[in-house]
Amino acid sequence: MIQRTIRHYKASGSWFDMGRQIGEKVSHDIEKFNSRYFSDPFTMIRFGSMENVIGYVRQVGRALKEYSDHAHDYLAGMSAGANLPMEQILMQAILPELTHINSAGDWPEGAMGGCTACCVKSSSAMDMGAIIGQCWDFNVELPDWYIAELLPPIGEPKMMIVGLGAFCCCCGVNSFGLGMTFTASGHLPNVRPQVGVPVIGVFIEALGMEDYYPAMDLLVAPKRAGAVNMLLSDGGNNSALIEVAGEQVELTEEEPILVCANHFQHPKIVERTRQNLEPTDRGGSEFARSSVFREARLKQLLVDAPGDGIDENYVKNCLKDHENYPLSICSHEEETILHFRTQGAMTVTPSAHTIDFCPGQPCREEFHRFTLD
Repeated sequence: MIQRTIRHYKASGSWFDMGRQIGEKVSHDIEKFNSRYFSDPFTMIRFGSMENVIGYVRQVGRALKEYSDHAHDYLAGMSAGANLPMEQILMQAILPELTHINSAGDWPEGAMGGCTACCVKSSSAMDMGAIIGQCWDFNVELPDWYIAELLPPIGEPKMMIVGLGAFCCCCGVNSFGLGMTFTASGHLPNVRPQVGVPVIGVFIEALGMEDYYPAMDLLVAPKRAGAVNMLLSDGGNNSALIEVAGEQVELTEEEPILVCANHFQHPKIVERTRQNLEPTDRGGSEFARSSVFREARLKQLLVDAPGDGIDENYVKNCLKDHENYPLSICSHEEETILHFRTQGAMTVTPSAHTIDFCPGQPCREEFHRFTLD
């Protein structure tokens, strides 16, 4: 079903209180998705059993609490507000990590997520400074998108995040002009998850920082649960692509335009993970071809942009691009093996504290602007 509007919530108070307020609003979404996703026969074949899921979720929850009281309290508040067990909240909040479970043997002692993202530094942008753009591609039915403005206790930055149910921090911006997003990675071959901090934890902590470098320190320091590519920007020329595979982290900062899809690019992390972009199985081959093309095509469009610089409208048009359809930046599932399709798209302008969000394929749906007050 196509989502025509995006719900917009505001929450204030302690992190628990903010989570509780959002949890009350999205409880039906959380329960409906979990009921459908975790009862799907193919999903449960991959996971082995719900006992495996719950056991891993509890370990990650303990790692999250040790690293980030803010994120843990927020999810605990969601649990209270939605009137659901904490495990039900965490199961959905760590979906990026669960995509790396392809069989019962992958649990530490599938479905995959596809996305294409970019960050254009202010030196290559026009009026409003750096711009982050992204298409979110999935092959499962997701909860409806929403925007949440979080107003924590005095002295902490305000933030605006994009969420789906308990998967509550897909991207965001804060009142000091920091913007972030991420894409899934480490599927070629699969980087097994470990017990560590999930991406939601590092995002909420980093968006709680006033400056770029403290935020960067938070993103690269902890032992992470999964494998991701993260983009961080301060709205100017300080921007980075952070590639993570388990305990290894590699940075790319010097390029004026940073682009990532669902594979690693840094030579050191490519070597360590033995990344193979030419797998022999049909599904893996399609995933690899799609990821490599989307990254190269988006970079080409941005590098070759006409005029004096890149603005939000140009980035939005890039996110609608159908070159190599259906394995295009704006992804479509027709005649594909894995059935990925773009289910959301956005641009973030950190210096203006804005997120322009499209709740579907940008070739068919409209972008809506949200500004952090």
